[in-house]
Amino acid sequence: MEHNCRDRRKKCYRRRQGISCNFCVARGLDCVSALDRMSPSEKEDRVDARHTSKQGYEPLCSREDASAISIDAGLSAELVDLYFRYIHVASHNVFHRPSFTAAVQNGTIPKILFFGAAALCARFSTHASLADIDPRTRGRPYAQETERLLDLHDSSLTTIQACMLLGHISAVEGEPATESVFFSIACRMALILDLPNAAAATPLQRELNLRVWWSIVATDTWSSSALNIQRAISPQGDDTTIPMPMDERTFIGLQPDDEYEDTDEDQNGAVRSLSQPTSKTLQRPHFPKHSLIAQMIKLNQVLYRITCMNADVAAGRMQAVALEPTISSLSVCLDDWSGSLPPDMRNTPANLAYWAKLGFGRIFVILHLNYNYAAQLLFYQFLHWNQDADADGVDAYSSPSTTTAPPIAFASLYAQKCTSHAAALCALVYNARRHPDTDVSYSLVGHMLVIASTVQIYTLLFSADEDAIAAARDRLERNFEIITTLRQYWPCVDASLGRLRAFQNACLRCKEQSFQLDRWMLRFVLDYGQAIQNREEMDVTDEEGGIFHAGDLKI
Repeated sequence: MEHNCRDRRKKCYRRRQGISCNFCVARGLDCVSALDRMSPSEKEDRVDARHTSKQGYEPLCSREDASAISIDAGLSAELVDLYFRYIHVASHNVFHRPSFTAAVQNGTIPKILFFGAAALCARFSTHASLADIDPRTRGRPYAQETERLLDLHDSSLTTIQACMLLGHISAVEGEPATESVFFSIACRMALILDLPNAAAATPLQRELNLRVWWSIVATDTWSSSALNIQRAISPQGDDTTIPMPMDERTFIGLQPDDEYEDTDEDQNGAVRSLSQPTSKTLQRPHFPKHSLIAQMIKLNQVLYRITCMNADVAAGRMQAVALEPTISSLSVCLDDWSGSLPPDMRNTPANLAYWAKLGFGRIFVILHLNYNYAAQLLFYQFLHWNQDADADGVDAYSSPSTTTAPPIAFASLYAQKCTSHAAALCALVYNARRHPDTDVSYSLVGHMLVIASTVQIYTLLFSADEDAIAAARDRLERNFEIITTLRQYWPCVDASLGRLRAFQNACLRCKEQSFQLDRWMLRFVLDYGQAIQNREEMDVTDEEGGIFHAGDLKI
């Protein structure tokens, strides 16, 4: 039960006289001290205003249901399970499963959030009411209703969560521009609300704010890289000042009615228990090593630097003499990240089974998929350099942006690392798909497997090792089967298959240039959401016959 500020018998602080104190603002309570200073008419107006603002978004079960979609209890329960099985964390991390599930069951979940989740997961449903509808289109009525319900005048966590859902809906429909718009709205609103530092009435609300914030930062990194635009949120400073998400096992155990032990606040309005939490609330290190999500965030920071480096190389902004130390530094970052993982987080079959038993198997798989994908991106360009060395006995690579080429051994080592990480990524997907508790079927897997498949094509084209060629051919076949299966659910996977065909066409026309990191290749490896033209159709030559336009790419 919430008590007002008078009941707690402690001094109140407020930003200015005549308004509610910080304690009551953080909890959405009527401040007794502020009410005492109001006239009867002002009190009546305040009550009316609070009643209106508290309504916010319409709940799933309301007396005046204006939705064109009827809600079936059995289907609702299935959709919630499917959402947390296939979508949540894989695409974003913005809900607390126990409280979300309870809110759906009692009808209090905002309708916009339920429909947004349903739009993403209905494609996996086995409910009789959806049996005759193409899985790729089942979610579209829910998506349309979600967009209709969106209220940009409501600056709230719910609106941010809804925009994240709508952004991912747009992404899987192959609409990257619309995706970026929704994500940008989420970014701006999170900045306006100062989400990671916003007052929170409960430990659960505080943790949700942090998780949504970091989910926005991660999504912004992937989306902006794909579209070659500046990020909406710059993480500089945030990495050291904003706590990362707590351990998943602790988070799942939080209850909506959990309270802080000490809820006093200072003169600046900061709730003391947020900055000095007790063991019962949020006490944890700034970087919780045993949090899978925190480890994912740390890895994402390295991925961003890799993306920037690739953009610099493709745009001609990095000389070969500077490339070696940059690659070496980023390689060390990846090695340090992997080496610092707790023993139970390392990529082993036993650990996969361990996390699956706890209910977090998919998060574990996604973490290591992202690691191997990041390493692929880091070393990918060396497939081109190494093939020249293999063909001529010297490193024959040259471009307008390089004055000296790296040593042959350097190129060979990093090319081997690329093929190794591509093989590890494929093996992880294969192993995960053997078990229902670890199967990953989100749309981005299609893009990751396409990039890994091009590495297998490299082996087929340039390797003399018969065993390696046989293994690469087997991976290509299995990857194609998985991508084809994913295509049954996700429209955006059409673009992934088209990109693979475009790459194969490029190899047929000029295999020696197939892995050269130019603007076309940068789009190929980063832009996961839309089709790509054939390489020879993209004008990437400048007046002197080089491979780059004068205009720089921006990440």
